[in-house]
Amino acid sequence: MEGLETKMNALETKLDVKFESIQRQLDQLTTLFYWGFGILITLFIFMLGYMIWDRRTALQPALDKANEADAKGTNLKHS
Repeated sequence: MEGLETKMNALETKLDVKFESIQRQLDQLTTLFYWGFGILITLFIFMLGYMIWDRRTALQPALDKANEADAKGTNLKHS
């Protein structure tokens, strides 16, 4: 009976070690996912900011020319 109990305790210890190892691996994987998602979200926010900035700077010369043409048209009407 004692021999069986000793074997069961040894198996329980082996299982505990195995589960702890698996838990450590899952913790490392979770940390990796957090870092990966953090980097992706940061890149998305950066790209959104860049797109907004690019649109604003690309449209500004066209808006300036349109305002200039409108001002010339107003001057021609008053002349």
